[in-house]
This record gives sequence, C-alpha cells and structure tokens, in this order.
Amino acid sequence: MKFKTIGKVYTIGDRKEITDSFSKKELVLEAEENGYRKIYCIEFANDYIKNLATNLEIGDTVEVSGSAESREYTKKDGSQGYFTSFKGFGCHIKNKQAQPVEDVTGGRDLDQAIANDDPNDDLPF
Repeated sequence: MKFKTIGKVYTIGDRKEITDSFSKKELVLEAEENGYRKIYCIEFANDYIKNLATNLEIGDTVEVSGSAESREYTKKDGSQGYFTSFKGFGCHIKNKQAQPVEDVTGGRDLDQAIANDDPNDDLPF
C-alpha cells in the first residue's frame, strides 16, 4: 500500500551496512492526527537512501512517500503473527526549522544596549 505523509523530523538514523549488498537508514517522523501525537519510523534502503532530502535536520517539516508492507511470521508458540514496516522512496523538505537568532545585545537589556551605542556612529541604521 503506497502512502504520502507530512511530519516533523524527530530522529535521523545513521546509515547501517547490513550486508555487502544491503544498507538502510531510518527516518522517524512526528505528526499530529486528530489531536494525537503519532510517531512513524520509515526505513530507506539501498538506492532509496539517496532520495532523502539533503541538509535534513531534526525539526524540519518533510513530505515522505513510500509503501507500507506487512509480513507474516510464526511465533515461538506456533501461532501466526504479523508486523508492518514503512519503506521510504522519497523525502522532500516542506519547511526548514527556524534557525536560532543571534543575540546582538551581548546579554544586556535591549534598551541599555541601544543607549550604550557608539555616539560617534552617525549611520541611520
């Protein structure tokens, strides 16, 4: 089943070399649906790793496309179980996180910082 979702980057995993021919990287998104916080772990494997957005940072809002896949397995007690994984195909940044603003007051109160400006500075800005 294909999906497309938008969320904030919560965690960016390191690339893991599983075998000589298989590597993966996990991207965890945080989203809010109907007032509830949701977490999605999406796995990008092999050639799809390069489809992750460049300069991706925690807090960025991204749109991810991929597929949800379920597999069946046999439990230790002999009963059948299922697990679902999300495979990522593409990731695009929708909105970069806000960058921190530089403190130009030197830790002083803003009014004090303005009052103590250089009196010989006659520039209007």
